[in-house]
Amino acid sequence: MSQQLSADALPSFMNITGTDTATATQYLELTNWNLEESVNLYMESGAEDGHATTMQQDTANSPHSGSNINDDVRAPDPSKRQRLVGADLNFEAPQRRSQNRFRDFAAESVAAAISSDGMISSAFQGEASSQSSQNLNALFKPPSELTFDGSYAEARQAAKSAAKWLLVNIQDEIVFASHMLNRDTWSDDVVQNLVASGFIFWQSFWASESGKKVCALYQIDRDCLPFIGIIHPRTGEILAQWNGFVEPTILVEKISDFCCQNILENTVEKETINLVEEESRESLDENEDPNLAAAIAASLEEKSKSMHDVDEEMKDDQSIDMLPTEPSATDPNVTRIQIRCPDGTRMIRRFYKSDPISILRTFVKENVQEARARPFALRRAYPPAAIDCNGSEALSDRNLENAVLHVDWI
Repeated sequence: MSQQLSADALPSFMNITGTDTATATQYLELTNWNLEESVNLYMESGAEDGHATTMQQDTANSPHSGSNINDDVRAPDPSKRQRLVGADLNFEAPQRRSQNRFRDFAAESVAAAISSDGMISSAFQGEASSQSSQNLNALFKPPSELTFDGSYAEARQAAKSAAKWLLVNIQDEIVFASHMLNRDTWSDDVVQNLVASGFIFWQSFWASESGKKVCALYQIDRDCLPFIGIIHPRTGEILAQWNGFVEPTILVEKISDFCCQNILENTVEKETINLVEEESRESLDENEDPNLAAAIAASLEEKSKSMHDVDEEMKDDQSIDMLPTEPSATDPNVTRIQIRCPDGTRMIRRFYKSDPISILRTFVKENVQEARARPFALRRAYPPAAIDCNGSEALSDRNLENAVLHVDWI
């Protein structure tokens, strides 16, 4: 949205609705600065109370009120008190609603338009607001395709079985930052790819029973919501956490750093491997295996071959191919890859999904001068595995769309 349109929409919204700058900005940001949609949303979310309060204040501050009233105005009629006979005496008298000046009106509007399961609220099913509610529903929809379907205990068990970290997000539907996470962060392609590859993602609202249990378990105060935490699936310990809205690029950086610094071992697989190794050692003790020497020799030969490959790789690094022009972001056959260098800097570039995997090595050597004379390896952030960049396979064949990679010196 251009600054000119933003500058025009803000005073127009304030003139139409009579709101202050903060409230007007919230509604305009909620609808991407669409003046018509923001005004409709304001009117649908109960603007009558706020408008009435404003009118009362304007009337009280008017120069024609109080002692300035004309003396010719006749006195008011005497008050009368009457009682209806035969009416239902159990009815509830209407109560005057007080308006909290510190309320988050934008978040309450989203919460009113979108129910906890992501569907449109019945209060917003009128003909005039149907399209607006549908747009909000799509814009702030929770990431159902990424979220684990089950309880917190089931999500933790699934993470333990899959040897993945447990990523938990607790939201408060009346806090606009929660809806911003759904709109901007969880919908980001790089975030989704990183979370799906290394985490079991579990999301819940504070108002739900499961959400309150998790908040009580980890002593998460409602004022700190939304909450994002990485939890160890076996111990249940919170290893990293963030509060409030976290931008997609920042979350990718934080999660990537965490995955590089922490390795989650599969205990079931590890126990199986240890058992097999123990049985093998017992077998070798009972019967001296004549093939043991041959296996050791083969291992040494494989290691020598790997060192030879590194030497050949260093020779290839002396010649740097030129990178093709970076493709447009609007092309559906384009993906975005982020690479973190050893010094902590990050490089992001778009590639065609059909580009050969060797283009990643060319990209690193072109942008990192030290990589031209020093052997390096590219590794996934999660699972932490080296990538062979010497082949001609396409990036899509290696499932590297929206990948987050790291450069490690060899």
